[in-house]
Amino acid sequence: MKKSSFIKRLSVLLGAVSLIILLFSCQSASKAFEVRPLDLLGTENDVFISVPKSGDGEFLKSIILEYAGEISEKDLQTLISRVDHIYCGVSENKRGFSIQGVVSGNIPKVFASNIFSAKKGFSKMEYKTGGSGFDVYLKDSMNFVIPENNLICIYSASETPSMLDTYVSLKTSGPLELDDYFAFLEKADKDIRFYSPNPAVILSKLIGYTGINLNLNLSWIEGTFFENTENQEYYSTDITLCFESSKYVKAGKVLLGMALSFASPEVSGDDENPNILYVKNLKLKKKQLLRILNK
Repeated sequence: MKKSSFIKRLSVLLGAVSLIILLFSCQSASKAFEVRPLDLLGTENDVFISVPKSGDGEFLKSIILEYAGEISEKDLQTLISRVDHIYCGVSENKRGFSIQGVVSGNIPKVFASNIFSAKKGFSKMEYKTGGSGFDVYLKDSMNFVIPENNLICIYSASETPSMLDTYVSLKTSGPLELDDYFAFLEKADKDIRFYSPNPAVILSKLIGYTGINLNLNLSWIEGTFFENTENQEYYSTDITLCFESSKYVKAGKVLLGMALSFASPEVSGDDENPNILYVKNLKLKKKQLLRILNK
């Protein structure tokens, strides 16, 4: 009897231990990683832009109006008060124009049904991926979704795969191994920053038509926009251009000087890297930056 009682107790104990191990293994398997906003943009866009509210609240407001369409002043002010940062990714190719945006700030999920309501022109659908479901709000061929508190994802309705597929993957697999340019974008604080691995797209929009061929054989371009204290309609802009080879730098410097003659910037090389050219103190109208994000 004693032996039977001991075996019975041992079986109960082993069962309890197995249950505890199973519960902990399930918790470990379902561990959710924190999603960094820039990770959601991936690496395939032509232009990446980082806009902190502290850099220029008015420009951030312009982005919201550009993609949310008609929005009441009350809703606009509510959004502005809650938003800290907007990250954008833009692609332009033969298939057309597409944009991704990630908004971070104090944005609870319950906020969605009020801001993105049917009365305000939004339609609602459910998107399922990786065992998760999301309420997606569609307006003017743009999708809006709050996948978790403090994040809004905005992306073109035609985008495949969806940003939500990326979100679920990041949540379960962890953050991306990001390149140096993502660190550059993340550090934007009092300035607006951009990076482009396809410089022809951003140069044509920033500078506009000049009649000068700006196919400069560039590998990438990055830059910062600062508030111009002398004229609120302009940014003071510093740009770094990386050429595919140092043999293109001299001609590129001449062409840029001609194309930017209206702005009288400082153009100089880099003593340590012969492929680099700097353009500093360039004055650009704020609407020229918004042009990059135009649908």
